[in-house]
Amino acid sequence: MSVTVKGSIARHFVLAMFVTVLVSETVFGQLTSFEEPPIDYMNAEVNDAVTRLSAQLESGETRLEHDAHGYLTSVLRAMDIAVSSQILVFSKTSMQMQRISPSRDP
Repeated sequence: MSVTVKGSIARHFVLAMFVTVLVSETVFGQLTSFEEPPIDYMNAEVNDAVTRLSAQLESGETRLEHDAHGYLTSVLRAMDIAVSSQILVFSKTSMQMQRISPSRDP
């Protein structure tokens, strides 16, 4: 191998290592920045509809009822979500076409 080829390989190797370190630091920095103020996801108090419903279920304040649709209707009602807001989309290209096809028998 000539000196020029060896030098070129070495330069490419150093460049590849530099890019790897740069990308790693950028990705790692982005991942850890969410764990620091002002966001601080790891320590922030969670206060959303699912957390509130979970607390109500644990305390016995709310009880879910099972019907023909499972617990869906009861969960939607408990979270104050209109049943009419829920839709099912049928797609010819779906990977689950056998399960969600409109021609599927109930």
